[in-house]
Amino acid sequence: MTAEALREAVLTARKNLAVWRRGLQPEAELCRLQYAALARHAAKAFHAGTWRDLGELRGFLAPLSNAAEGSLPPLEAAMGAEERLALAAELLRLLPELFPEPAEAQQSLAGPVAALDNPFFAAAAERFAPLTGDAPILTVPAFADVCEAVSRGNACFGILPLEDSADGKLLHVYEQIDRFELHISHTADISYPDGSKTVRFALFSHTEPISTAVAGEGMLECSQFGENRGGLVELLNTALATGLSLRRIDAIPAPYGADGFFYHPIFRTAGGNVRLFEAYLACFMPRTTITARYVHI
Repeated sequence: MTAEALREAVLTARKNLAVWRRGLQPEAELCRLQYAALARHAAKAFHAGTWRDLGELRGFLAPLSNAAEGSLPPLEAAMGAEERLALAAELLRLLPELFPEPAEAQQSLAGPVAALDNPFFAAAAERFAPLTGDAPILTVPAFADVCEAVSRGNACFGILPLEDSADGKLLHVYEQIDRFELHISHTADISYPDGSKTVRFALFSHTEPISTAVAGEGMLECSQFGENRGGLVELLNTALATGLSLRRIDAIPAPYGADGFFYHPIFRTAGGNVRLFEAYLACFMPRTTITARYVHI
């Protein structure tokens, strides 16, 4: 076959695929309309007192569960997630009280910043200075002491590294922040002097994210326990369908000999419908939780 003949075959294939894909659209739209209609039935049942929280609703929706979709062809799994988004979107419109938005940003805090005494922490503190009001540094000896200082009110802010571009996420730091019930509000990358790699630092406090006019890129982190690939596939398909983009994902074997992994994806939220993504998780993916929302500057 000549190059010209191959190019002609590719163009013919492109035309045929476009026609056949258009042929799939009417049936796909019917599926979305069915899910939207089901959401309206669910809303009426809610107002009638048939169910009172999303946990109860998930029980009713169990026959539509995606639990077995790990074995489905990729296209069918993706279409299923997009169809179920129609139900989540309609419920979000009809029953917004079931999907509360994150708390309003607090007024800017004023007070010390807990950090370790080394050049990387100093560089991170300088990057975060527009957010902390050039607050003084409270030097502490260890990572856990940073979290403890913020938790006890000895510092308004804490600074810790979250990930290393060469070694990945520092999960023990996440565990410390979570254990003390602290909230990441911003992150920033600090480069090694030789430019060989970067360390991503987090600014966090005991309150919800602080108010600021500093521009940056929205980030959303999730945690999912997956016993099969179906859950992760559904999560990624849903993120894609709602306009979120994957920045990175880490897979950690489940502790205590459990058969499965904890997946920790980070999504960029610019241009995406975060509320719809969150509503879908609430309706269909209770084993996936949102662990952090912050701005990368």
